[in-house]
Amino acid sequence: MNITNDYRRELKSKIIEYAMNEFRQRGIKAVKMDEISRGLHVSKRTVYEIFGDKEELLLAGIELRMRNLEEC
Repeated sequence: MNITNDYRRELKSKIIEYAMNEFRQRGIKAVKMDEISRGLHVSKRTVYEIFGDKEELLLAGIELRMRNLEEC
């Protein structure tokens, strides 16, 4: 069990969940990566290490939602 990888996977999921909620509430253009990092109390650098940009984050969120729908 690799604690670092587990932490990264959990953090990635939290970022996606938080960002998708913000995108739904405020709109994609209105949400900034700075706001996502502040809302989760992680550095902006950490968010950018996991997701290269907002588009990549949005696509990851959409893919996750699609997988969840397929499982239902």
